[in-house]
Amino acid sequence: MSGSNSSPEGSTRSPDVEKAALDHVEQVHTNERVPGHTNYYEKDGLRTYGDGEDHDHEPPMSFKRAMSLIAMALLWTGSQIPVYLFGGVPPYIYADLGGTDRWIWFVLANLLSLAAVCPFVGSLSDLMGRRYVAILGAAFVVLGMIICSTAHTMNIFIAGMVFAGVGAGINELTALAVTSELAPTAKRGKYVAVLILTIIPFCPSVLWGQLIASKYPSAWRWIGVLCGIYNFIGLLLTAFFYFPPPRINSQGLTRKQVLGQIDWVGGALSIPGMATASTTTSSSASASPQPPHLSPPSHPMLTSSLPPRFVPAAIYYIGGAMELKLNITDPAVITEAIGITGISLLPLLQELPGIKGVPGAYELVVEAGQIAYAEAYKYVYYVSIAFGIVSIIASVFLGDIGKYMDDHVAVVMH
Repeated sequence: MSGSNSSPEGSTRSPDVEKAALDHVEQVHTNERVPGHTNYYEKDGLRTYGDGEDHDHEPPMSFKRAMSLIAMALLWTGSQIPVYLFGGVPPYIYADLGGTDRWIWFVLANLLSLAAVCPFVGSLSDLMGRRYVAILGAAFVVLGMIICSTAHTMNIFIAGMVFAGVGAGINELTALAVTSELAPTAKRGKYVAVLILTIIPFCPSVLWGQLIASKYPSAWRWIGVLCGIYNFIGLLLTAFFYFPPPRINSQGLTRKQVLGQIDWVGGALSIPGMATASTTTSSSASASPQPPHLSPPSHPMLTSSLPPRFVPAAIYYIGGAMELKLNITDPAVITEAIGITGISLLPLLQELPGIKGVPGAYELVVEAGQIAYAEAYKYVYYVSIAFGIVSIIASVFLGDIGKYMDDHVAVVMH
């Protein structure tokens, strides 16, 4: 930024020294000023400067900087694992709490609350600073896990997942933003990749969840304890090691001005939009066609959370196996078997007429149910593969951003 040539020392300098000093004075053009912020500017319209730090060279990996990155990895992973682990053991949860007609809402409530806070996270970071927003997010997840682990009804458990979803929405975005800011521009991909890869130990989340929850009827509660401790460690590391400099893009602004930058309209539209989409999806199974010779299975689970293709597949495979191989023709018994399979409380199958006391009957119906699930869910994976292919093709047409890949660091921490 420009300086004055009329300092008292100016008269004692030689012309050569004076010229050398002037060569290092950076010109700031009017179009590089940022409206509403007189304390910094955007160099070449791309990066923010003006806080007195060296942003053009990667700082050394100090202990605090490393621990801050580890804290963000814990917060990011911690925001994901409650749904991963609890989502792998719903039968254990509703077998203990009840609520087979509404358990799916603990997943939807988490995702809806996550989506609801996302439009506001950036502005909250400007208002409070990333450090306090990250701590707040971790606190929400910990609180949610405490509620879930101590719940005695499904409704309370769902409420706990709402709090966890709020924290997940905050920390999922904050952790990614902090990691990107602490990394040189050319290495952001690597830094963020390492952050994302910390989820690898939790890829077999269904396995871990089953191993924990299967120990005894209420053992699933230890999943909440695990998730709570994990996020609390991230909270502590953030509190003790992550001290970023003040956010200069909010310095000089009043709280009203910062709040004015929040995307209130986007947030207001996203919440009912997500709620409508989730509600429509979760109830679509009830509209699936049913064979006229068999009444639709009446268990609430089958009209709330399973894909529409499961019911006809279950009628075909489970009903077919029971009728043709076990000589069970009572529609009520077949319907009950499909309902039990749908809620995955399989031991109850052993009490049904025609299965109870018949060697191999239970195993036969369970295997038929597995085939029905595989038949119904394969289309979910087909759709996922299709989106992945489209994403890969679209990435081929991305422009070249090589000129922006340098050692610039957005946030310098010592």
